[in-house]
Amino acid sequence: MPLKGDAAFRYTPPGGSLTTVALEWPLWRKVPGRAQRRYASDSLDLTAREVLVVGSGVDEAAGTIRFHGDAVELLDMLEAGAAGVVLTYYPSLASPGTSFPMWLIEPSADRIDLIAEAARRSRGEWTVAIRVRATSGGSFAGLFS
Repeated sequence: MPLKGDAAFRYTPPGGSLTTVALEWPLWRKVPGRAQRRYASDSLDLTAREVLVVGSGVDEAAGTIRFHGDAVELLDMLEAGAAGVVLTYYPSLASPGTSFPMWLIEPSADRIDLIAEAARRSRGEWTVAIRVRATSGGSFAGLFS
């Protein structure tokens, strides 16, 4: 039984079917961000600077998944996301029209670790901090309200 709300992630792993990972708690400590490629070059005497900006940038966000009781389910989702599968976050499954498709940026494909949930350690619950990026043309407008 969820502790608060009915938030979830949905994704389709390669060769698999649509999978729903119900969250015990909505994404916690959501932090908005923006990512954009910038290449800077300074003159040898550092009196001039040139910056090349590529594109208009994309929405990113950081947040924490908390109180998750199934480590395997959570690791499977994060592993699929790290492999490039789009994860779609639903703040409430009761309002399926509000969703945020995203790519998982962190944790990376090299290493994914869960941490025992400090507030409920004896219950075998897990927490993980994530960084995500809105899919092409996507936005996180409304995610932080």
